[in-house]
Amino acid sequence: MELFPKTCSTVCSDLLINENCDLSEDQMISLFSNIKKLIGSLTIIRTNYTSGNFLASLESIECGNDSEITFVDNNEMLELGLLNLSTINCKGFTVSGNSKLEKLNMPNIKNMTKPSDPIKKVDISISSDLPSFCISTQEIIDTADNYFIFGKYCEPILDNQMCKELTNGCTQLFGNIEIATDFDLESMKTVETIFGNLVINGSDLTDLECFESLKYVAELGNKPAITIEGNKKLINFTFPKLRRIHSDASEIMSFKMNPFTFVNFTLCFEIRKSLDLRGLAPTFDGFSCEYHEIEANSIRAREMEMKVKNSASDPKCIYPEQNITKITMKLFPTECETVCADLRINQFCDLSEDQLASTFKNMKHLIGSLAVGNQEITSAKFLAGLESIDCLEKIQFLFNFEMKSLSMTNLSSVNCSEWEITRNYVSLERLDLPNLKTIAHPDGGQFRFFVIPDHPDFCVTTEEMLNWIKLDAVNLDEFYCPICEPKFTEQVCKKPAKGCTQIYGDMEIGPDSDPETMRFVEIIFGNLVIKGTELRDLSFLESLEYVVQRTNKPPLISIENNKNLVDVTFPKFRRVRSEDIVLLHFNHNNDILLTNSSQCYKVREAIGLTLRAPTFDNQTCEAIALNPKVLEETSTLAANRSEFPMVYPTTSAPPDAFETTVLPVTTEKNISGVKGSSVCFVILMSLIY
Repeated sequence: MELFPKTCSTVCSDLLINENCDLSEDQMISLFSNIKKLIGSLTIIRTNYTSGNFLASLESIECGNDSEITFVDNNEMLELGLLNLSTINCKGFTVSGNSKLEKLNMPNIKNMTKPSDPIKKVDISISSDLPSFCISTQEIIDTADNYFIFGKYCEPILDNQMCKELTNGCTQLFGNIEIATDFDLESMKTVETIFGNLVINGSDLTDLECFESLKYVAELGNKPAITIEGNKKLINFTFPKLRRIHSDASEIMSFKMNPFTFVNFTLCFEIRKSLDLRGLAPTFDGFSCEYHEIEANSIRAREMEMKVKNSASDPKCIYPEQNITKITMKLFPTECETVCADLRINQFCDLSEDQLASTFKNMKHLIGSLAVGNQEITSAKFLAGLESIDCLEKIQFLFNFEMKSLSMTNLSSVNCSEWEITRNYVSLERLDLPNLKTIAHPDGGQFRFFVIPDHPDFCVTTEEMLNWIKLDAVNLDEFYCPICEPKFTEQVCKKPAKGCTQIYGDMEIGPDSDPETMRFVEIIFGNLVIKGTELRDLSFLESLEYVVQRTNKPPLISIENNKNLVDVTFPKFRRVRSEDIVLLHFNHNNDILLTNSSQCYKVREAIGLTLRAPTFDNQTCEAIALNPKVLEETSTLAANRSEFPMVYPTTSAPPDAFETTVLPVTTEKNISGVKGSSVCFVILMSLIY
């Protein structure tokens, strides 16, 4: 805290406040009393603070492109208490695992954007373990298009502007509203925001001009934000001022059985663009904008034909629809091995799994995209013949409530931007993608594997994880999955032994361990602890390339109380995988590691870690670089070691890591601190330097 710029109103920092913070809330309030703008990132994790109001003076947070704001696992926190925060310019804002969180208490939040694209909103994930947790209407109004908000609305203070029942002058309506034939439309003319959902069902409306002030509809739940159904006279579907809608439903905006729905297919695209909707939204009679575009003038079909020609495929192998139904399946090119299609198997699918398997039995290569979201399907085994997918969009498996596994057992190659497997609730136990070994991004970026399981026994196999962690093109940062227990063999074992290359389970190397048994281990599925040894370096881990967290038990790697350890270079280490930001800690090892930051940076670069890892005695690489610990008394080192540690373990000259180390051993004071042969040793060390 002595290094924190307390007098600055604008502070540049990747600010991490965790269980190691030993300041009281009053001390924190004093420390941060002047900060108004934070440039960097903010992470508050596993603290015992009851509130984040020590940052109440903070008005804006500006992050780097890959940084975000995180409040996670603060088990005593009742509210965030960011009372003056009005502007966030960050990739994401995550609030989860705070078991007592009652509310956010961020009344002034108005502007939330992404650094990489100011037009887009921040990716928000907000939840609490407390059933009474709620979001205030002030907090939701300008962030209504963000994705994961699990909670309910706080009961608002009702007045002439905020009301539950429509009255003249009401601008904000709290609750769901349904408009039918006998509804008083005049009362809607002043409403700007609906905190709930809007249903227009069986009315006599010809247009939506009565919603002349409506700007926002924000539903916190799985119902469509807006449903317009069975309005026989409705010919104009445009809301005059509607800017944004929010819902967790797959169909966020639904038009059904309105006879004059499509005079012009471009209307659907106009609605999508004006409200910044994604995926299949809005839908008209269950079909997306693209489907109706095909029906209108076959533009979509011609585009698909060109894509097929470019991929040297048969133009007859185009599927011009999206949704698979008993009617549209007749158009599917069942004889083709390569099929070009944006394939949707969703709630409109009325085929059995056997019928789907028959339809897709010859398809080995899919060009386009794949989305599976059906409440009755138990697996995607009907796609078991599929060997490769080249995406024009992405792959999604959402809302498959009965799906137990994907079972796409022959899929070996994917070239897509991402694969999202979420909201499948309690049934999904396995992915079952044993042969997926080739993964790439069409634009050369990182493939995003986004997996959030809900079943308590869900896990991925060690073979699957090993296939994917080897691929640098695969981003596993959002792959929230435990590892299944494997079948143990001579190569796959629980404890290191001769011939063992994979260890399943947490591994601790202590003073009585035999490091030789670790020389052939390539991957550890579990945590790695090296504690209390006489080791001088990590060369015994000569084959280790990967450490993958088996369960959410931080830190992933902990190396501590090894007093002789002066070289922390991992010979072949390539990558780690953990759900936690606490990845790699070096604590209470040889003090020489704190005199120069180069070893810290080398470890970070070799494994591709973030700016917060690794840490040495809770210090980041940057902190060590700014304030290296100078070893002033060689005698102090000697007194605290069973033998004086080697300065460099294997090389013929001191490595770069020690070039700035200072050992002022030639003074009278230092000479008097050592006796006998130690004097010779000190002089020898001085000559070496």
